[in-house]
Amino acid sequence: MLISWAFLPWHVNSFKNLSNADAFVSQMKNTITEPGIYRYPGMPAEATAAALNEMAGKYAAGPVISFMIYNPTGVPMMNPLEFVSGFIINYLSAFVAAFLLVNSQFKNKKYFARVFFVLLISVFAALVGPLIEWNWLMFPAAYSFGVALDYLITWCFADLVLHER
Repeated sequence: MLISWAFLPWHVNSFKNLSNADAFVSQMKNTITEPGIYRYPGMPAEATAAALNEMAGKYAAGPVISFMIYNPTGVPMMNPLEFVSGFIINYLSAFVAAFLLVNSQFKNKKYFARVFFVLLISVFAALVGPLIEWNWLMFPAAYSFGVALDYLITWCFADLVLHER
């Protein structure tokens, strides 16, 4: 995934920068004090018919912010701990894939049948990860399908060496 995030255009092209955002950011700093995931319009405190109709009206009128990660204190850019945790996550993922393969009916099959099994795991991950976010959280299609493609490409390469031939 590092290669696609660092060198391929589909992730960078999915993100939009706010222009002239100083007033907007200043308002957020004055209003939002806790880090978290925010959205607008938010769910009403009480799910009455009137409150849900009001929320539906706000959705229809826009803007809709379906997923905004906010940290009021800031974080270091390109924190080395992100790379360490990314490596650990990938290592654990490979372990889980290998465990599933060894404990599946494919363990005694031909090499390419085993490769296909692990690729199915990546298809599953893409379906329940970025494609769910695309569907329910309104992530842009280019971003979500790019991440799904990352899963497939990454696991295709990892899969070729994950088990002996």
